[in-house]
Amino acid sequence: MNMAHCNTDVVSTQGDAERVIRSLLSQPRYTHQSPLVIGCGALNVDYLFRVRRLVTDGETEITEMRREAGGSAANTIYALAKWGIPCAFIGCIGNDDDGQLMLQSFERVGVDTHWLSIQHDHHTGRVMGFVDTCGHRALYVLPGANLALSAAELPNELPQCTRWVHCTSLVGESQMHAQREWMIALPERIHVSFAPGAIYVEKGLDTLRPFIERATVLFVTRDELTELTNISDLSTACIALHSIGVPLIAITAGGEGSYISFRKHPKCTAPIAMPTDADEHTLHHESAIAVTVRDTTGAGDAFAAGMLLGLLHRLPLNA
Repeated sequence: MNMAHCNTDVVSTQGDAERVIRSLLSQPRYTHQSPLVIGCGALNVDYLFRVRRLVTDGETEITEMRREAGGSAANTIYALAKWGIPCAFIGCIGNDDDGQLMLQSFERVGVDTHWLSIQHDHHTGRVMGFVDTCGHRALYVLPGANLALSAAELPNELPQCTRWVHCTSLVGESQMHAQREWMIALPERIHVSFAPGAIYVEKGLDTLRPFIERATVLFVTRDELTELTNISDLSTACIALHSIGVPLIAITAGGEGSYISFRKHPKCTAPIAMPTDADEHTLHHESAIAVTVRDTTGAGDAFAAGMLLGLLHRLPLNA
């Protein structure tokens, strides 16, 4: 093989990717309206491998592989935009094919990408995901360009029409700190939804307290709720988090369905519609629809999108 020719091909591919990315970013955004919801979190391209079983020390066959744009907040924003909600996203991508894929995915549904920062010294974040025949998964994160997110990439002002900011985890400590300080400083008119995920939950309640105190809605799994509070009883665990300040907690519980825990709080009166006779603390359970599980990747992100859509339309929590 001619190595010189090989190197030229690489440079050409990178150049093509950069031209496409710059072209996408230069296009006009939301000529019809500004974003109601803005996402902030990791931008990753998911490399998903289907396997017969997950192994910790052994070998198994990969039966299928696919590559798609991902990231928790990105998935939620994508879904909302696809449903017609004007959205934007804040984050970092690399100057590569994966970054191009992220941009094209957002552009396809009309997400405003002018707050995306291209990092020339980093590759776009990647997640290597292995999913077995039961839908169980193991995810491994290569943060890449997400580690470049700093206060400089987080806008000091947001459009007056923006009603929600949806935040999810970032791998680096300095990135989490920048996101936390930015989120805390958001104007009171903006409601915050926060989905910490396993990466943030592992840091413990003391670290996440400022996020939870500022949030209007907290999205967690049943296991994350228990780990975060060290309380096994669902209602008691929710009350513990409500006492920090978050009025609404949405809990996903797999085949068990989902739970919505609501506690009356001054900051929840505007976006959340509840029956006038609602108790001080209400815990509502919604059973899961019986389906054959193929892959749970992104399920919680889609759940968050549906919840936010209902809140944007002021649908009652028990609808």
